[in-house]
Formats: sequence, C-alpha cells, structure tokens
Amino acid sequence: MQISLKITLDKRKKRKDGSFPIVIRLIKDRIPVYIPTGYSVHKEYFVEVDDEMGVILKNEHTKNAGRINQELKDLLDELSEFINKHRDDGLLPRMRSTAIKQEFLNRNKRAEITLNAFMREKEKLLRKANRHGYADLWKYAESFLIRALKKEVTFDEFNLKTILKLETHHLSQNPDGINGLSAYLRLIRTAYYDYAKENNIELYRNPWDKYTIRKKRTRKRATSGEIIRMFRDYETVPGTMKHDAQQFYMLSFYLAGMNLIDLANLQVKQIYDGKIHYTRTKVDEELTIPVPPQAQAILDKYISGKKPDDFVLPIFDKKKSTEENLKLYKSRRSTYNKHINEIFKAIGVVSDKRITFYSARHSWATRANELNKPITAISQGLGHTSIKTTQIYLDELGDNVLDEVNRDIIDLDG
Repeated sequence: MQISLKITLDKRKKRKDGSFPIVIRLIKDRIPVYIPTGYSVHKEYFVEVDDEMGVILKNEHTKNAGRINQELKDLLDELSEFINKHRDDGLLPRMRSTAIKQEFLNRNKRAEITLNAFMREKEKLLRKANRHGYADLWKYAESFLIRALKKEVTFDEFNLKTILKLETHHLSQNPDGINGLSAYLRLIRTAYYDYAKENNIELYRNPWDKYTIRKKRTRKRATSGEIIRMFRDYETVPGTMKHDAQQFYMLSFYLAGMNLIDLANLQVKQIYDGKIHYTRTKVDEELTIPVPPQAQAILDKYISGKKPDDFVLPIFDKKKSTEENLKLYKSRRSTYNKHINEIFKAIGVVSDKRITFYSARHSWATRANELNKPITAISQGLGHTSIKTTQIYLDELGDNVLDEVNRDIIDLDG
C-alpha cells in the first residue's frame, strides 16, 4: 500500500497577489488530496528539491524563508508520523485519503476539546430548549465520567480500557448497579458518536464495537388493575396535595401514561374536540390523546374558572419564569411521590423500592399488554418514536382506534 507525500504548490488557486498556496499533496490509492500549510509564495520563488520537499527561496516578497522552510519540513514530518501511527494500529488500509486529511486537520481540535466539554455543551443546548430533564441526565453522565477517571478525557484518549475503567469504578461502589451503569454508558456512547459525527471523524477504531452495555431485568413497577382501582377509591381530602397527587396519578393513567411534566405544562386551550393536543417534552413531538370520560371528570374540576392560557393543573405558576417553574415542579413532584407512596402503603402495597408518579405510565402499558392490545396501539399511546423503545413498532393507528383501546384499559370496573 503506497502513500506519497510532497510539499508543492496548488496551482489551481492563484491568489490576488499572484502567489499560490503551499500544500502537502497526499496520494493514497491514486486519489490525491491537498493539505493546506498556511503559507503561499510566487511560483518563481518555489523550488522542488527532492521527492518530498519543496522550498522557498529567499526573496523580497517572503521574509524569514529559512524559518518557513523548517516549519514546512516539521509539518511534513508530523504528517508522516501521523500516518505511520495509523499504519502500526492497522487502521490505514481502511482509510481513504480524504479521511487521513480530515483527521490530520482535526488533530489539535480533538486534543483541545474534551469529551467532557462536549457533553457540557450538549447540556447547555438542552437547557436552552427547556429540555431540563434530559439536560440533567447529560450532567449526571458527565459528572460520572470525571469522577471515575479523575480527569477530563479527549476523544482520542477514549478507548476500551476507558470503558472498562468506568465499569470497574461504578460496580466497585454499587455491586448491583448494572442498570445505573447502563444509563451512564448509553449517554457517554451517544456523546462519543455525536462528537465523531459533528467533527467528521470516521470511526476506524471504535471502542464500543468491542463492548456490550449490559442491562439487568428489573422488577416491574406497574401495578395490577385491582390495585389501581384501590388507589383510585382511596379517600383523600379535596384541596390537599395528597388529593392532587392521587388525581394527577389517575389522570396520567387515564391519558395513556402522560408524563407529569407534560401534565404540568398543559394549558386549557390545548384541550378541544375531545382531545389533548400537546408536545411531549422528552422527544419534542406533537401528540394527540383522546380524553376519556374518567379523565375529563378530573380535568373539569381543575379547569373551572380558568382562561385559555392558564395552566390546567396547579403545578406551574404563570407569573413565574421557566427556571422558577422548573424548581417549583421538582419540589412538587417530590411531594406528590411522597403522597403516592403513602396511599399505596395504606392500601397494602408493599414495595422494596420507592413508587413514583412514573409508575402510572408503566401500569397503563402493562395492563394494555395483559389485555392483549396491539403493540402499535401501546406505542402510540406512550408516544414512542423508536422501534427499540417498544421492541415492535409497526405502524400508527388513528385516534379512534387508540380511543377504543384506551377505554378498555382504563375500565377498572368492567
């Protein structure tokens, strides 16, 4: 496999002052690319002295010709060393000349911008888009990365040994924490691939090809229809946060597992034609959910006397900023989860794990599966966008089909 390098002039690109750019011409598999050096010279002052070198003659247009010639030689040597390293690693046969050029030009940038910094930037962008829940996940994963390695890591430094070090660090502190490790590694893997994509890096040595992210099957958080019915019928005092927690939990269940953050964001004007029209926060996708009578009965109590732009539920405050409402949401979510646990405990449900509001979503999906409802209907109801999310996601159903399926699922007295 022949690769040739030569410092030469790029005579295709004459500049306004009559000079031509000085480039390194790289040829691999008979395909040439031209790597800029940052210098230019008039052609009468450029002399090719051997198979690889071309030098600038001292002239009135170019000062410090000797220094520039040395810098050109150093750059050529650096490129040769770069190529030899890839040859020693067994990567060169798979690399096109364009890929060698791109990686060489990006070498300094990749050394300066760490994977940690890239993840922090992702977190900032998500917060600007008000996707604070997802931004928090990126923050936690980046913090884990630096805790485990005790330093920031560049893209080129990240390899299979790095992944194994992350695994060892986490499991040494949490022997049963396979799923926690899985969550961290999936985000770090996403960051690795996004970094490569945004910097036009071809993954010739991808550490994730040699590592499988493990996941431990967890105990289902969903509860049976009978338990959900007992939860619904448990007596709470209207006007209290415990009553709100109970009502919001049931509202989520009735609305095919609608997330609490989306319920919090819901405005009166988004409910019309017997449906809720909203954008699911987690995936930023427009969804429409038919409103069954059980859900409408709860909504009516909270909507009464409100204007179209008002929030339906008393979670967010219209007078507060987005950041203030996010803090308010987190505080109230914690309180709701506390009351939900108290109600489940009162009706005799014993769990070794804390039950959260999110279990309403799992309850809806599990009951749908128990009633042998089509996986496509479950997927649409949950607002999934990926085949991997629901394992089988074949096609979308109309609102009328989803409405019929949901009526059967939430009929706890039938």
